[in-house]
Amino acid sequence: MSVPVSAGSPGSGALSGGQVGSGSRPAGMNSMARLDLGISLLVPDGWNIDGDESRIRLFGPPEDGRRPTFTLLQGEPEADGEQWFTGFREAAVERIAATAMSFERLSVDRFVLSSFVDVTALHYRRDEGGAPVSQLQAYLWASSSRMLVADAATARTHEARDLPIFDAILASVRLLPL
Repeated sequence: MSVPVSAGSPGSGALSGGQVGSGSRPAGMNSMARLDLGISLLVPDGWNIDGDESRIRLFGPPEDGRRPTFTLLQGEPEADGEQWFTGFREAAVERIAATAMSFERLSVDRFVLSSFVDVTALHYRRDEGGAPVSQLQAYLWASSSRMLVADAATARTHEARDLPIFDAILASVRLLPL
């Protein structure tokens, strides 16, 4: 299902959209929730929403034959405890650095969302089939039985515009009770 987002659009199916409380969302962003995944987040105006039973995919408007994308995938940790997650996210950052073609690290940020979710966010540049890409990869620890991975990418020529949008989407993620 692909749903365009505009101010006040209710979405459809398992998606619910609309506006959050006055003054609590950035201009040009609308809230949506996937109650089956227990996730809410903000989506930029003009972006489409798609997904399946374990992920939410957001697509920005096409430009120069490409679209910025933001995917949030829900999974289950391989082991219990924050110690496992700490090791996992550190190894994941290093694995990307070792395997992404023409990898250039821009930043690694660690923070906690308002729903008390620990986040590690890696911003980097790489080449994808000769096309320069700017990317966000983030790991969100919810509990010993729930974690999320955010993966967002855009053409490098749109990095200055799209990386802050990706950051705003990531910062807006809220985990809801399942």
